[in-house]
Amino acid sequence: MCRTPGNPAHGFVEGDDFKYGSQVSFKCNAGYTLKVSQVAYCQLNGSWSAHHPGCVMEERNCSDPGAPLNGYRKLMDDTALINGHYTKIGTVITFFCNNTYTLSGNEKRTCKPNGEWSGKQPICIKACREPKISDLVRQKVLPIQVQSRETPLHQLYSSTFNKQKLEAYPTKKPSLPFGELPLGFHHLHTQLQYDCISHFYLRLGSSRRTCLKTGKWSGRAPSCIPICGKTENTILHKSSITRWPWQAAIYRRPNGVKFPNHRKGTWILICSGALLNERTVVVAAHCVTSLGKVTVLKTADIRVVLGKFYRDEDRDEKIIQNLRVS
Repeated sequence: MCRTPGNPAHGFVEGDDFKYGSQVSFKCNAGYTLKVSQVAYCQLNGSWSAHHPGCVMEERNCSDPGAPLNGYRKLMDDTALINGHYTKIGTVITFFCNNTYTLSGNEKRTCKPNGEWSGKQPICIKACREPKISDLVRQKVLPIQVQSRETPLHQLYSSTFNKQKLEAYPTKKPSLPFGELPLGFHHLHTQLQYDCISHFYLRLGSSRRTCLKTGKWSGRAPSCIPICGKTENTILHKSSITRWPWQAAIYRRPNGVKFPNHRKGTWILICSGALLNERTVVVAAHCVTSLGKVTVLKTADIRVVLGKFYRDEDRDEKIIQNLRVS
């Protein structure tokens, strides 16, 4: 007698006679095939003539998934296309979209041994690429609001006629976009709102821009320019430290010059200056020269501090900026 051969992985055994000279057949489940002999005989020594076989997944070609609407696809291997309908295992297809359309889904799909493609079939969606903005501009994405086609005359009539009569002439609204877009793209009708990172800057360009059907943004690109010496909205200045944002504190290092009550090597507040623009500070000449001389001090011995309101170092706020001088 031979022992029970047991079922192969992903398969089963046909035959229940395990005496000497009898045979059993090994079968595989659908989608799998045997790697070795399908039949085994019970030998005189009580062992089977064939080792336990294994079932492996059948390799099948993948059907051509086609190109997405408003797009096209390319095969990495041109010979993979058989009769224009099937592709070989391991074939990679890359998908592309026409102008003003953006790919939503897998950019590449691979033909797997089970005859299916990896990932999901992508679609091409009309979208706008996110515009580039300056670091001084703050951008906010507003919820999508599809414009209604109702005219002012329609709205006037709606207050005169009852709802039943209006329902006989419904106003068609465009459907909302579908599908996920890659990072850096926005659906049609998306609105971007812009303001400056601080009220000490003046915004130029459009405050809002909308993604149009052409794949372009409405309006003009925003930019922010500094306003030195004045503030546009004094109501916002609840904190005293923002009352004079153009005021600069001028520090110097002693380097041989004796200052009372100061340790050697420490920075000393000596003057104040005023911002002319983002990179220029005007100061009195005696603040940056040695006593009785006209030679300007070394830039390493001068420091400009912005955002300082109190002389006491312990009361400084987080907005303090220590800037090097050139």
